[in-house]
Parts: sequence; structure tokens; C-alpha cells
Amino acid sequence: MRTTAALLVLASLAMLLWSGWLIAAKGGAGPIAMALANLVLLAMLARQLWLVWLLSRANAAAHDERARLAAAMFEQSCEGIVVTDADSNIIMVNPAFTTITGFDEAEVLGRNPKMLSAGRHDAEFYRRMWASIDSVGYWHGEIWNRRKDGGVYAEWLSITRVADESGRVQNYVSIFSDITERKRADEQIQRLAYHDPLTGLPNRALLADRAMQALSLAQRNAAAVAVLYMDLDHFKRINDTLGHRIGDQLLVNMATRLLSAVRDYDTVSRQGGDEFVLVLPGTDADGAAHVAEKLCLLIAEPMTIEGHEMAVTTSIGIAIFPGDGSDFEALSRAADLAMYRAKKEGRNSYRFHDAQMQEPEGDRVLD
Repeated sequence: MRTTAALLVLASLAMLLWSGWLIAAKGGAGPIAMALANLVLLAMLARQLWLVWLLSRANAAAHDERARLAAAMFEQSCEGIVVTDADSNIIMVNPAFTTITGFDEAEVLGRNPKMLSAGRHDAEFYRRMWASIDSVGYWHGEIWNRRKDGGVYAEWLSITRVADESGRVQNYVSIFSDITERKRADEQIQRLAYHDPLTGLPNRALLADRAMQALSLAQRNAAAVAVLYMDLDHFKRINDTLGHRIGDQLLVNMATRLLSAVRDYDTVSRQGGDEFVLVLPGTDADGAAHVAEKLCLLIAEPMTIEGHEMAVTTSIGIAIFPGDGSDFEALSRAADLAMYRAKKEGRNSYRFHDAQMQEPEGDRVLD
């Protein structure tokens, strides 16, 4: 393009020189006048050629700077970069690719990037990926791949199609980053948002969500749901005499016992302190009584923590949907009242809610 511009300038100035000579000749100008006219035109020609040369140098410098910058970005990027030919054979990778995957460039040149596949995605996943690349020229999303050492990792990947002026594919450029740690951190945040940090059991938020789903399903199927409120008897004494570390380990052990006594689709939740709540879908009064009896026996089994042998008991209150409430809030309140009744009447037992139960006056002592 720069050569063409220079030729056009030369051609136009040559025409201008020739025209000037003709004008001078027709006007009867003498040799001196014609020589002066030619000198002026030659000076103009030289100036234009100088400007073309400067422009060419500037364009070349800009091109070189862009090439230098692109090379530096390729080499120094913290994201892995893979360049393939039109047949998806790898022709170039950057150092970050080796850092993330463990493969040296020599080990992957000429191979298809599918060599990195972790096998977690089906054929439909890749069909949709390539359909996007073929139709709009790019794709981006989360994908699981495998390192050289066999470790599986998550990456955020973008693939761009590179075509020539005629639209024919020349290359595919893939840029990816390892997001395994970020995903792990996100999962931990999610877990902390919905699980008790001590026992790992669902917290109030997750319990409410699962209870709402269980009640909605029970309402559609005209089925029962049992809600059990549990409180360990005299737990405060253990904390006061043996310390909170022993008390915390006791709670963890109790959580394990509770989980072993229920079905996979039941929910066991810690509400705080030594209070637990169970939601048992499809469980009527008879089924709830059976579970409560089993829990009382299981909780009372002796255990040893850091050399301290101990045995605790529990008080359980039971409410049944739909008779004791139409929503989880009402059922929770009913089960809580029944649990308080079990405490009041001797502990180490369970009670069903009944309509005569009233909220106790003053502060409740639940130890």
C-alpha cells in the first residue's frame, strides 16, 4: 500500500512537471524561466517523496511496535494460549500453557487439544461449542481438562476463529485460565452460607428451603411430613465443666449419629447451641414416634472424648403436617412447644404437639 502511494505521488508530480513545461513553452518563456519552473517542480517532488518516506518509516515503526507488544503479551501472559491450524493441530503454545497443564511445547506440537480432555463432558457439549465457533466465530465457557500429572482442573476457556479475507479458516486461538481454586473458594462460601461450620449440617436457611420443598410435595400428594425438634439434656454442664472444645466435639459426634439414623432424603439441621431439627418427608405420627424412640436410644449411648467418658440424653418435640400446621413456621413452633413439654416432664423422651400446648410464660429453661 505504501509503495502504491509513492508511485501515485511520483506519477502525479511527473504530470505536473510535464504540464508546467508545456505551459512555459506555449507561453514563449525562455530557457531560464523554464529551468526555474523545473527546479520548483523538482523541489515539490522531492518534498512529497520525503513525506512518503517519513510515512513509510512511521508505519513500519508502528507495525514493529505492535508485533513486539503482541509477542510480549504472548510470552508473559498469565493465561494459557494455544494456537492451532485450521485442522486443529497445535502449532504454538505460550509458557503459561506449560505452567498450567504441565506439558512442554514439544510434547503438544502437532497434536489436537482434545488430548487435554478430562472426559467430564459429553459429545453434545462439544457439538454446541463448535456450532458456536462455526456460526459466530468464538466460544467461551467453563470446561474441565486434565494436566500431564493426571490431575483434573477447571478452566475458563475462550476459542476464537481466525479467517483470511476470503473467510477461509486459518487458525484457532484458545485462551484459558485455571479457575480451580476460585471454584473451590466459591463452593466454600456457598457451603458456609447454607451449612453449620461446626457440624457441616444444613443451617436455618437451607433447612427452611428443604422444608418448603418437602411441604409443597406433600401437599400435592396428600402426604404427611414430620418435624422433630431436639435439644440435648444438660449440655450446658458439659461446657461448664469440661470446656467448649469437648462440648463442640460432642455436638459433632451427635450430628454423625443423627445422620446415621435417618434416610438420605431426610434433613438434619443444627439450629445453634445444642438444638437440632429434623424434617422427615412422608412420615406420619407412627413413623415419627419410631424415629424418636430410635434417636433417644442412639443419643444416650456412652462416648469417650479426649479421655472423658460421658452419656447424654435428649428431649424431642414432634409436629406433623398438616394437622399441626400448614407451613414450616407453624410446624416449627408446634414442635418447639412439644420439645419444651418433654423437657418439663422429665427429659430423655419425646412428645407430640397437641392443641392444648401453650407458650410458657417467662424465660424457658431448656438445659
